[in-house]
Amino acid sequence: MAEVLAELEDPRTRAVNEKHGDDHGVNLTTLRALAIGERLEVLKDYPTSAGCTSPFAPVWIAETVQRRGE
Repeated sequence: MAEVLAELEDPRTRAVNEKHGDDHGVNLTTLRALAIGERLEVLKDYPTSAGCTSPFAPVWIAETVQRRGE
């Protein structure tokens, strides 16, 4: 999950969040697209080792983030 959060880090988001007293550079709405994906089990059929992230996850996350920005 740390790698995913690092990929979602955005300096502009960090600046806005710091003005509000938060110490993170990730859009919370994006963190919500991840929770929805987990809830919907979109990667359920793609087996991975325990503690590992599916190689499909970053692609799915990036696509979801891009769609939200459009």
